[in-house]
Amino acid sequence: VRGTAGCYYLIAAASGADKYRNTSYFLTILDSTSLSSPPAPNLSNVTFSSDGTKLFFLFDSLTDSGEKSNPLYSASFNCSVLVSFPGSYNSICSWPSGYILQASLPSVASTGALVVPGNTAKLFSKKIRRYCWLSSCSYSTNGAAQAVVQYPSHPLKPFAAISTASSVSSCDGISLDPSQSYGNGVRDWVLVQWSVTGTAPAAALNSITNYLNSVTSGTKNVIYIPRTYLNAGATYRFQMLVRTFLKQEAIAVASVAVSSFIHLPYVRIDGTPSLSFF
Repeated sequence: VRGTAGCYYLIAAASGADKYRNTSYFLTILDSTSLSSPPAPNLSNVTFSSDGTKLFFLFDSLTDSGEKSNPLYSASFNCSVLVSFPGSYNSICSWPSGYILQASLPSVASTGALVVPGNTAKLFSKKIRRYCWLSSCSYSTNGAAQAVVQYPSHPLKPFAAISTASSVSSCDGISLDPSQSYGNGVRDWVLVQWSVTGTAPAAALNSITNYLNSVTSGTKNVIYIPRTYLNAGATYRFQMLVRTFLKQEAIAVASVAVSSFIHLPYVRIDGTPSLSFF
């Protein structure tokens, strides 16, 4: 659209049986002489996504998405082409919009270096320009920039769960299954901590607590407490705390009674006590 510089209000009226009628839109016509050399975009901030699986590089103006410097700018590409941060060589980047560069982060299994809040993320120089729709634009490329990686404004809360039987016989041990816990993104929990209370003597409770914390290495595997740690007729309350690298925590609790009866069926239903839908 060409015309005199200024702001206009457009109304488009459809004819026939079209679904949308009388659509309106604000249109701004800019003076091309003032846009011949648009300044390069600046890196405003770098922030984690709510679930911690991505990084967002936000720019203060519309970029060309690296069209001139990166042949793969319109698809996904290795992040090390444009930016640098711990794990960038194993991360995949894309442009969901001209304002945002999105980095999909690797899992802990694929690399030893993982970015965390407080790290520095760098944008290489001469990689992006300001988007310009005029053929006469004289583009200027960006200078090198960096920003401290920030926590997400609304991080997702993790969910902790323990599946176990409500009671066992004095001849059996106790199996605790925390594998239904979720919300740690693509990496390991920063902390998995057990505590045990109940009607058994304090020394016995402390012994079980120490045992659980010594054998726990995440929430993927079932943990078995041998019967030698247990007292017949006692009830045990197990509490598990999990923490993500985004400093979000969740707690799960389960109680198990150790019966004095020798022959007692062992029954448990796997799963979480509640579900969340997004």
